[in-house]
Amino acid sequence: MDIARSFLVDRRRSAWGALSLLALAAGLATASTVRAASASQPASLTISSGQSVQAAVNQLAPGGTLYLSGTFTEDVTISTSDITVTSAPGQIATLRGRLIIWDGANDVVISNLRLDGRNAANAPSPTVLGDRAVFRNNDVTNASTEICFILGSLNRGYVAEGTVIEGNRIHDCGKLPPQNRDHGIYLEYARDTRIVSNYIYDNADRGIQLYPDADRTLIANNVIDGNGEGIIFSGSGSLASDENTVRDNVVANSAVRYNVEYYYAPGSATGTGNLVTRNCLWGGAQGDILGDGIAFAASDNIVADPLYVDRQGKDFRLRPESPCGAMGPTSEPGPAVVAATTSSAGEPAPSSSPGAGSSQAALTSPSSPSPEPAPAPAPAPASASAPAPAPAPSSAPAPSSAPQSPPSPTSSPTTIGSTSTKGPPSTGRPKGRSTKEKKLMALA
Repeated sequence: MDIARSFLVDRRRSAWGALSLLALAAGLATASTVRAASASQPASLTISSGQSVQAAVNQLAPGGTLYLSGTFTEDVTISTSDITVTSAPGQIATLRGRLIIWDGANDVVISNLRLDGRNAANAPSPTVLGDRAVFRNNDVTNASTEICFILGSLNRGYVAEGTVIEGNRIHDCGKLPPQNRDHGIYLEYARDTRIVSNYIYDNADRGIQLYPDADRTLIANNVIDGNGEGIIFSGSGSLASDENTVRDNVVANSAVRYNVEYYYAPGSATGTGNLVTRNCLWGGAQGDILGDGIAFAASDNIVADPLYVDRQGKDFRLRPESPCGAMGPTSEPGPAVVAATTSSAGEPAPSSSPGAGSSQAALTSPSSPSPEPAPAPAPAPASASAPAPAPAPSSAPAPSSAPQSPPSPTSSPTTIGSTSTKGPPSTGRPKGRSTKEKKLMALA
């Protein structure tokens, strides 16, 4: 092992050690808070700006719900299974900071929130390591600083199983100009993920990256628009992403390369059982599909302008005359105000107090909260003729053709399937952070 690689391994261990300590600290805080408060944990809590989300999460028992009212700036690690974090009725709350669902914290639901993942460590957020996590009707971004969703960790052996990402707006994730590193949703080590009915747009690199080991993913009824690339199928060494289905999506206006593409290094495993079908494709900078018959089978896809209601205004609903009317979300993504409900006794629910057995002091944020990190300045634009260098594998074939302009509008859509673009893999192979080491180094 050479000196550079040895240093990287040591840094990975240090970074993961730091993250493990964070989870341990959260667990210890849970135990101490519960002992100090009461033997009975509350079924639900409602907290307001100035109180601590982490302290409140630590108090919840499995089956409990935390309602947020206002804006909160802190990193939060969830290590309790079967809890829900959502906005208080009548509001849409904001959580700014890194959100981690730790390994072993299963069946966690995050809903109806604005999740601004900017954090001092410049690490991915949300980070999902537990199983069957559900993210529903949220607005997820980080103001163009880093990866947003990352699922699983190959390096630590944490596979994220059964994650559901449904009805969200996921946008403006990753540094600009694009560096081939930062994505809206990064499935690193994941099984049986469902990514359905989302708007995924304006992310620096891939809207969705399947690399290196994401299996049995369903990507359906999304609008994936204006990302560097739409979706990539990829792998590394003996690992590849298999049995994934991409159907009934609108994938359009990828600004750097293809709407749907692949990359496998020479000699590495190639994914099997992947399907791309019944999608509406439009305006990829280098084309619409690269990899049919190599990384996936493509069938019954159309090339047509989706005719959004207002793309500039990020209203990705389709006009009645759209040729892609059968594709895209089945309902409008993003958070929505939920009306207050009443209990069977006619009392308002949930209570605005912290709950039985808890204390206001335990939920109050520190008097001097950590300052909010400022967005990192954009790096100087990279040369158009020479993309940024990538780590090993050291070489990659060049694309078979020069970048193309988006196809001209036509009166009738074009169907593409088995005749889609074939050829050498994209030069945009997944770079760096295959197991998010660079992000986690910041925690060391």
